[in-house]
Amino acid sequence: MKAFRLLFLYLFFSTLLSAQNWEGGIFLGGSSYLGDLVETNTPDFGETNIGVGLLIRNHINNKLAVRTNLTLARITGDDKNFTSRVNRGFNFKSSLSEVSLILEWAPFAKARFNSDGSFRKGITPYIYGGMGAAFIKPEVNFNQNDAPASLQTRIQADKDAKIPKAIFAFPLGGGLKFNLNKSWGMGLDLGVRPTQSDYLDGISLSANPKKKDWYLLGGLTISGRFGKADEKEVLPNITDLNSEKPLDSDNDGVADIDDKCPTEKGSVAFNGCPDTDNDGIADNEDKCPKMAGSLTLGGCPDSDSDGVADNEDNCPDVAGLAIMGGCPDSDNDGVVDSEDKCPNEAGVNTNDGCPEVVIQTPPAATTTTTTTTTDPVYTPTPSSSAATYTDNTNTTSSSSNYGQASIVTTSGAPVTKVEVIELLELAKEKVKFKTSSASINEESFPILDQIADLMNYHPNYHLTIDGYTDNSGDTATNQHLSMRRARRCYKYLASRGIALNRMDFKGHGESNPVASNSSEYGRQLNRRVEFRMTIQ
Repeated sequence: MKAFRLLFLYLFFSTLLSAQNWEGGIFLGGSSYLGDLVETNTPDFGETNIGVGLLIRNHINNKLAVRTNLTLARITGDDKNFTSRVNRGFNFKSSLSEVSLILEWAPFAKARFNSDGSFRKGITPYIYGGMGAAFIKPEVNFNQNDAPASLQTRIQADKDAKIPKAIFAFPLGGGLKFNLNKSWGMGLDLGVRPTQSDYLDGISLSANPKKKDWYLLGGLTISGRFGKADEKEVLPNITDLNSEKPLDSDNDGVADIDDKCPTEKGSVAFNGCPDTDNDGIADNEDKCPKMAGSLTLGGCPDSDSDGVADNEDNCPDVAGLAIMGGCPDSDNDGVVDSEDKCPNEAGVNTNDGCPEVVIQTPPAATTTTTTTTTDPVYTPTPSSSAATYTDNTNTTSSSSNYGQASIVTTSGAPVTKVEVIELLELAKEKVKFKTSSASINEESFPILDQIADLMNYHPNYHLTIDGYTDNSGDTATNQHLSMRRARRCYKYLASRGIALNRMDFKGHGESNPVASNSSEYGRQLNRRVEFRMTIQ
């Protein structure tokens, strides 16, 4: 402990004698204790006592400083403050003198002086850690006469114990520094002091010998700095501390220390950076520094005022949609006007943006006088799980029409046209996609395969695929997403052997909702793909 005192005195006087960057001040605050007479994990602030002290701070640089403290305080504790401890009746008081050496770190600190010598005010947070010695003299009232015999033995052991006059403490904490002017500052400081002893309060064996005692110091500091400003206190990039004119490498009237573009001649309005296209956006922040533009588009122009910058617009001279690369789609069919042969009439991709032409062929005339017709039958063959189709049309005449379209399930029950419609209604519910994507979920493929089988069996059927979304998000985005989902089903069915000229698709976006969009369930129903069949 004697060596620690000598170290403190050496640092104290060496700091006082240093040429610059030292600071001295006072501490006014309070002290509190956490140990055997505190029931909780935080100090009993009802036992807070006055603390005063002196501090010396040596600034290594703008962010680091070494501080020495001499603090005089008092700590107390009493069982009567806690209901469960009242019967035990212990209490203590002790003087407390702390000598400590700590390292402060202020990660956000800046130089206190500008390059022109003017003072920079500010508030700087800091944290610290270090080590110290606490000199104590506890006086304990054990209330021994009222204690049970088992406790009296431990009390006597505490009384007989040799309590150290000084114990090691380890200051940990932080605070805020306020630079009032170039000479004076104030601060708020708060720190805990874990110690390596359980006898800070003079009590151990008769209470909780497994836990070491702590104390806390917090309060206001007032300090003054002396000497001339050193280079580490002044913002960098100055050629001469005594010069009245700061360094300005590009001669644009903005000192290098404040110049965001110190090697390019600029203007004060843009912190020393140029604005080549005079659009009010400095070149270093302008995506199109040689073409005047708007702030919302990063400094790039938008000739057609469609919200898509010219450098990203496939149709820079014609207003269009962002989702279509800046090109117009007048009929909202998912085909840009420049590629749409029918730009004012909604159509399908497979017909260059024009409506699909459906040619209906009337049935051939017959001479049948009496006909008994049943629908073609769809049954699995005994040798394979693959389905086959047969035609069970029976007639009593030499000529007849083809049988009417229908399906039979694997159970053999005939399925009428109504059940074909039910299949398509089921597809509307079962065909699902990944969120905000046109990727089809795996569980949707079986129902799509059934539609493909039906189309392959009936070559005179034509399929229309309609995509829809709910009203969440941007209207144009929803329009495009619905078209992509319908197109994905179109491509999948084509991969199952359906000719492209037998199908068309279209995205309708948020239109034609089947339920209210005010609930999640309703929005789920509105996110769908519908299938319609017609006979060509």
